[in-house]
Amino acid sequence: MEQTAIKPNPSDIIKNLLANPVQAVVSIMSNKNLVARAESSKTEVKSKMSVIESLPGELGKFLRGLIQPGTIPLADEMVDKITKFAEAAVSQYKASIGDSLTKEVSQIESSYAQERDKAVGAIDSYLQGITIPPDSRKVSLKLVSGAYDARGTYRITRKFEKPIVRRGFMSKTTDLVSENVDLSYEFSLRAGDVDIFKGVVYFSSIAKGFKLPVRSATSWVSKEAVIDYEKLDKYLLTEGELSGNTLLLTFTSDQGDHVVKLSYSFYEDNPILGVQYADGTVTSDIMTQPALANVTDTAVLSQIMSTFYGTFSELGNHRQKLTKLLINDLDVLSTLDFQGFLVHMAKLVAAEVNRLRQANNDTSPMAPILDSDFVKERLGLLGPLSVEIAEILSVGIKSSG
Repeated sequence: MEQTAIKPNPSDIIKNLLANPVQAVVSIMSNKNLVARAESSKTEVKSKMSVIESLPGELGKFLRGLIQPGTIPLADEMVDKITKFAEAAVSQYKASIGDSLTKEVSQIESSYAQERDKAVGAIDSYLQGITIPPDSRKVSLKLVSGAYDARGTYRITRKFEKPIVRRGFMSKTTDLVSENVDLSYEFSLRAGDVDIFKGVVYFSSIAKGFKLPVRSATSWVSKEAVIDYEKLDKYLLTEGELSGNTLLLTFTSDQGDHVVKLSYSFYEDNPILGVQYADGTVTSDIMTQPALANVTDTAVLSQIMSTFYGTFSELGNHRQKLTKLLINDLDVLSTLDFQGFLVHMAKLVAAEVNRLRQANNDTSPMAPILDSDFVKERLGLLGPLSVEIAEILSVGIKSSG
């Protein structure tokens, strides 16, 4: 479905894990520190403003406490004037210092937003170029407000096995504790990059004048089947999905009341074509009705589906933005838990490296990779988390050397 990927090797898989995902953790840690600073600054601003606002009132109380009753003519009037003058001065000061403090908070908030975006962007880049082959993938397309919204969805599942040593009175045993790691992610796709999806696709643009047999009845005169045909020129492609070897397309009439669904499973020896027609009241499975199937131009429909199979495969290459990311049911983009993401991905990577090495009968030592300056430098950026990641990679990646 996608461009042929470069054959991955254990060293590259580990280095890729410790590049952008580690940067995402670093950025999100910076983000959290900046968020804390912003909240602290907001509290400080509120506290300072409260003190400043109380000054005129406190000044009035102080002056009245200094003046003995009857010693100064019009004392209350004088105190009121001084208090109002103080209120004006405080108001000017608040405007000045308040703008300065608010600007400082805004700058901090802007910085933590940038760090958050950098973290998400780093994970986006990592998954754009991930070399671990997905176990399943799907490219889907839907017509929304006159344009096509396209998505690519992928899933990778691996079993991570960790050895646990149990020591008894006379001996020790080593057991393997298994854990499934499941990664699911989705990218929006640039449908407009593929020529046919730059505008709305009508059936007439791929097979002009095509007529589909949609119902049959037996003539009481001749006893032969009488076929009703539906001309599909004004039907438009409203949905499509390529999953595995099966392509599904939905064409809807321009009035929105009639629907044709085509399916095609691409098996070399026995490709299977499916055709359904619905008019709002009755759904007809055309290929299961001999009277209709025998007069359906399956050659044209098969060619259409074959062409769209290639088109959807091409569409899968035009990734735009990461829109969903789940790992072991953790919604990473909502929680921004990139530390949890890195831990789970380290387990998945360790499992994948083991799979590759076993498949290639590779028994060479992994120490040169795990002890490299690059690995040490990247782990050093993680603080306490580095211990857990190093343990997963070192115990999770078996070596005979």
